[in-house]
Amino acid sequence: MRNLFIIMLAASAFALATASPLGAQQQNWIFMTHAAFYADLTQDSAPIDPQVFVRDPSSAGGSGPQNISHAQGFRPENQAVDNHVSPLFNANGKPLGVNIGKWLNAAGTVDVDSSGVGDRLHFGFTGLVESGHYSFFRLTPGTGVLVPLDASGTANTFTATPLGTADVYVNAPDHVNTTDRIILYYNSDGNMHGDQPGALGIDSHAQMVMRVRLV
Repeated sequence: MRNLFIIMLAASAFALATASPLGAQQQNWIFMTHAAFYADLTQDSAPIDPQVFVRDPSSAGGSGPQNISHAQGFRPENQAVDNHVSPLFNANGKPLGVNIGKWLNAAGTVDVDSSGVGDRLHFGFTGLVESGHYSFFRLTPGTGVLVPLDASGTANTFTATPLGTADVYVNAPDHVNTTDRIILYYNSDGNMHGDQPGALGIDSHAQMVMRVRLV
């Protein structure tokens, strides 16, 4: 009798699972900072962020990582040597209005519903630049091409709240795959940059990156 009960219980659970395909198709992913992503990509034990800069009088101007040219007296942020209260600048020396600690403290998650033709992605963020303008782009490694997450560049942007939080939905026209990267760009010029990410290190800065993990 006990074995029959267990079999019936298992059968009921299976029926519920198969009757609810949406549950099986929902996923949850977590963002990492761009500095952590770049360190993992380059296998560097001292993470740097090549798209934001600190003041350094000893630094000569030139081309840094990712071929981003920076002004004399500035260099890419380096977590091994820089104090987290140090202010950040763009490659030309324009203040970004945040310090290293604030920049690295951003966090985000994604809930994905893949039950339709494409994916509906629900993003939740904390620690963003207060009232900052942001854009989502999608990168498929090997192509080197950044495309708006919504494909059209009309619904891939948002403005953070005055508290630096955001709750955003974006519809992707197809399903993201395990080679995709979703990149969150901070637009330091205050524009939305719908279908183009802008000039990296100048008015557009990758703050967080998400590697797709399908289960």
